[in-house]
Amino acid sequence: MSPSQYTVPARQKWHLLEDFYTCWAGYCVLLVAGWQGIAKRALRGARALPGVGGAINREIEQSASEAVSLLTKEETVAASVAELSKEGVDTTEVLAKLQALKALDGSGESGELCAYVYTLSAEHDRLLEEATRIFLHENALNPVVFPALRTMENDVVAMTARMLHAEDGFAGSVTSGGTESILLAVKTYRDWGRATRGITDPSIVLPETGHPAFEKAAHYFGVRVVHSAVDKDYRADIRDMRAKIDATTVCIVVSAPQYPHGIVDPIQRASDLALEADVPLHVDACFGGFALPFLEKLGCEIEPFDFRNRGVTSMSADVHKFGFAAKGASVVVYRTGELRRFQFFAYSAWPGGLFASPTVLGSRGGGPIAGAWASLVHLGESGLMQAQRVVMYTAEKLIAGINAIEGLAVVGKPALCALAFQSTDESVDILTVADLMEGADARSPPGTAWKMERQQFPASIHMTIMPAHARIVDKFLADLAACVAACRGGAKSEGAAMYGMAAKIPDPSMTESFLGAVLDQLYKQK
Repeated sequence: MSPSQYTVPARQKWHLLEDFYTCWAGYCVLLVAGWQGIAKRALRGARALPGVGGAINREIEQSASEAVSLLTKEETVAASVAELSKEGVDTTEVLAKLQALKALDGSGESGELCAYVYTLSAEHDRLLEEATRIFLHENALNPVVFPALRTMENDVVAMTARMLHAEDGFAGSVTSGGTESILLAVKTYRDWGRATRGITDPSIVLPETGHPAFEKAAHYFGVRVVHSAVDKDYRADIRDMRAKIDATTVCIVVSAPQYPHGIVDPIQRASDLALEADVPLHVDACFGGFALPFLEKLGCEIEPFDFRNRGVTSMSADVHKFGFAAKGASVVVYRTGELRRFQFFAYSAWPGGLFASPTVLGSRGGGPIAGAWASLVHLGESGLMQAQRVVMYTAEKLIAGINAIEGLAVVGKPALCALAFQSTDESVDILTVADLMEGADARSPPGTAWKMERQQFPASIHMTIMPAHARIVDKFLADLAACVAACRGGAKSEGAAMYGMAAKIPDPSMTESFLGAVLDQLYKQK
């Protein structure tokens, strides 16, 4: 039978991913230690064979469709509106539809989410709502026409920079989120390297645990990512970073903390390396920028992670995380205004007039800027400190409780605003535990409906600790212990099999093709 005639037999969801380990035309892909490179080349070669690539792509699309069905199986979107009505819809009915749509989403206030939503209180939400309403239609595209927005943006940058111990002369911008802050930092260093050192093939050195936003930025801006290793504690290996720096390096990156495990990289040593190698250092504090300063003041063992280190040339910090602003508001801060100048874009030959933009976005809504300003002004140091006090106590209780469950252990030494835990018992599959915690398996204890964050390398579960978790920590730990007991020695759940197989496919392009197909399915307009 020719490859083009090959028909994939029917199978249960996700078993196709196991079939990816076998090359078409009879070549066996050996997934044992030492053979990963051969497996990757064999898979890529197989996809290039006539007819084979198309067959694999069709199966990827089918698997993506099955994935979306599994992920969205309980959704009933009766309020969906896919076409403009002739006469419009009454305000009351529109609001009712919005409430119906809202009921589909996870709730940050309930504590069921372990990421994405950072809430403080109903009173604080009302402040954010009113701040957004006041500046609902303003546009930061023109800082002269809207001086109030310019004032608040400068204030938010200044409050953030001084919290991070930046000295006078700092400069920065408010952005739409951590990804834009990181995009701007990478763009800045690309242009800095070209202008000051003649670097035409720029690269950044990024630890394996660095956020994928750096990969996105590099992809967008034509920058190479040179990955460096992490040590046994999942912190950036500074010796390996040193070995990866070369004449094309425009920036090295560390995290405070890195997202997967909530662990702070050795930033003091990274700063020393940056000064020694004469390269810029960006500290990605998008996650912990508004948590670590106050955890440090509360007595947590956190080494200086900010501009107190002389080698740090820029930082990013999300106000919409532990600054408790509404989405989306982040800040990118540079040690000097001269460095920030490389972030800007200007164009002088447009018939519409002179054009200059400080960030990626052109039009920028006033609501997020006003919300960020209102949150920081209202909470101040004491409010942010109190929020982190709750987070710290909750994290300590979670860490002790998780480590007390036989077969589980927290990964490394997290910074108490986030953590990850993994299985230490071969009879306990951590990804199956995640499915049971979500109530997605027949073995799930009654009433479990948590939203879990699955990870790989190693397989683990991530938790960002929010104040709302203080109310549910005991129930979470009880449910977790019950789920571990229920899955011990049993078969992997359907979702765990899918995620585990995807993590082991030796050719990343195949997994990425699958993820792209999933996005196509999730955002398929009807």
